[in-house]
Amino acid sequence: MNDIRINEKRVSKFMGKYRMKNTDREYTHSEIKQILDVSDLRMKSVILLMACTGMRLGAIPELRLIHLEEIPDKKIYKFTAYEKVKEEYYTFCSPECYSAIQAYFEYRKIR
Repeated sequence: MNDIRINEKRVSKFMGKYRMKNTDREYTHSEIKQILDVSDLRMKSVILLMACTGMRLGAIPELRLIHLEEIPDKKIYKFTAYEKVKEEYYTFCSPECYSAIQAYFEYRKIR
């Protein structure tokens, strides 16, 4: 705007060192197993879904049955996350997650 040039090399000398602020880490297999041991059928399917697909927590409430595509010969599901949005993507679950979701659907039919 005012045509003032800033000497980035000099300014960078006064900047401090970069420190990571985020200390998050992924859950280990044993931690996931402990969570699964104490959770009910619904939460097991949600936890396995997040663990094996990499889906974020914000994508779970938006999922509907139309976002699931069953691939029965491989015993997996294809999920469409954030449908009709710029961040839309496809992901697949493991056979273990597939069986947990199937068990939850059977439980819902009985109830």
